[in-house]
Amino acid sequence: MQQAPYQQYSARSVNRQILILVYTVLVVLSAYFLFSEYRNFLNQAQEETLKRLQAIANTVALQINGDAHQDLTQRLTRKDDVVKSHDDSAYLQIHQQLKAMHDVNDLGTDAYTLVVEQDSLVYFAVTSGITPYYRHRFTHHPQKLLDNFNTGGTLGRFEDENGIWLSAFARVVNSAGQTVAVVEVDRRFEDFV
Repeated sequence: MQQAPYQQYSARSVNRQILILVYTVLVVLSAYFLFSEYRNFLNQAQEETLKRLQAIANTVALQINGDAHQDLTQRLTRKDDVVKSHDDSAYLQIHQQLKAMHDVNDLGTDAYTLVVEQDSLVYFAVTSGITPYYRHRFTHHPQKLLDNFNTGGTLGRFEDENGIWLSAFARVVNSAGQTVAVVEVDRRFEDFV
């Protein structure tokens, strides 16, 4: 007769352990599915953002006079040769195009053009920002930028000294069809998230 309470206690204990195990499994599965769904949503939103940035870059790159851009970067070859946007008429015209695109698309960061010199160094040329950043070196650029400089593309998520970015770039061509620069537009990854 004394075994009956022990068996009853043992059965309750087993039932309680089974319930705890079931709830634990349900919580773990729920957490897994929530995390998985969040990652899928984040990846899809990132792809949509990159497509939007690519469309913006393509549109403004087509509007920029490639011959004027090439002339500008060949005439003014030193860092900070342009200190104010109105210092050079070609710079001012391209700056105004970038600024209009920036304002219309409500980009959080400045858009800019980049040039590559023969030694594969990347330099900023024209910016949509108030203060020019002319001929400053882009030191921590992704290799994909150089690899696709003549075709354009997206950079996905990358990090440089100023933060983590989602970026797209499109080529600016001269009248001979040569790539003379790229327009790059960015979005801070933190703002995106």
